[in-house]
Amino acid sequence: MNGGSKHKQRFDRWVRRQNKSTRFLAELVEERLLPPLSQEGFVRVNADLTDPSWKVDPYQLTMERVRGEEYDFIIIIFLNSGAPRFQVFFGTRGTLPPHNWLKSGYLVSRSKEFIHFWGKPWWRPYFTWTENSATKTVSKVESMLTQVLDFLRTGEAGMNISKREM
Repeated sequence: MNGGSKHKQRFDRWVRRQNKSTRFLAELVEERLLPPLSQEGFVRVNADLTDPSWKVDPYQLTMERVRGEEYDFIIIIFLNSGAPRFQVFFGTRGTLPPHNWLKSGYLVSRSKEFIHFWGKPWWRPYFTWTENSATKTVSKVESMLTQVLDFLRTGEAGMNISKREM
């Protein structure tokens, strides 16, 4: 796997260019969600394991771990438009060509959702989206990480997992 230090620099540069709300949310996500994933064996990467020429976008946080002939990934994708929102996409692929997709899903608020944007709703005015709002959102996502890890381990989708059929 490749180190994520170059990506960290690109991500930090992207964060500095964002509005205050998005900057706070992105820093909080990085601070609160990445350490528990690191404890589970995930490492931050600069490029995709299956194609090193595919660099992780500056507005994404990508974590990967290898388990034998499979690898798990978790990608936190911020909206490049600068709105304080993000998605959590994850899955498992084969480490050997053709790197088959084995399972994938999104972290959602309700089981009927296909995807979910965590953060400020599009209709909510910026002045009502506070640091406390961001903190509550990240805490909620943090409490759901066990469902993501269970899904990656077993394929069983919890109530906040929108499973994609492969």
